[in-house]
Amino acid sequence: MSNIKLVHSGGNSVSLTTPDSNPSSNITFKLPGADGSSGQFLKTDGSGALSFATPSLPTQPHAFAFMDSQYFTTSATKLAFNTSNSGDISSSVTIDRTNERLTPTVAGTYLVQTQLMFSYSTGGSNIQFVVFQYKNGSEYAYNTQDQYRGSGLVSNVICQSLMTFNGSSDYVEMWAKHNGGGNATMGTASTFMITRIG
Repeated sequence: MSNIKLVHSGGNSVSLTTPDSNPSSNITFKLPGADGSSGQFLKTDGSGALSFATPSLPTQPHAFAFMDSQYFTTSATKLAFNTSNSGDISSSVTIDRTNERLTPTVAGTYLVQTQLMFSYSTGGSNIQFVVFQYKNGSEYAYNTQDQYRGSGLVSNVICQSLMTFNGSSDYVEMWAKHNGGGNATMGTASTFMITRIG
């Protein structure tokens, strides 16, 4: 093996040497014409030209949206996204306001979180409020909040789960119901989010 040895004035050296095995052809690496910035790394264009580049953090597929002001009753009701998309954050997940669903375009396992903020004006006790996560039109996960209070209730229910998505047709929706009389109203502080974790 041949190498290039750079000797320090103090006597020690640094060497550049050939690979352990014989290269398949003669290789030339062209060094950059100037130093990079702190934290950058040396990358190749695949043809031997080297340059400094800044590492980029991978973006995991995700979506976040606020929900709309909407009634829900004793029957499970699919909940709608806010008509304004100003609070939307998404990458590789479609926020579908026509069908009121989130559809990941990258396959994997996702953390799904639904937060239902609601108000309820009818008095009563032992009222159960439920927020659901529906995958592909079927109930997948839910959480409940039992209330023993009179009228003027303002509260929330949070549900989270792990779901696998195929990256094409699989989707998730947010649903809700309660077992008291009259309507409850979802507030615009309600949120629906999804993040790929694997």
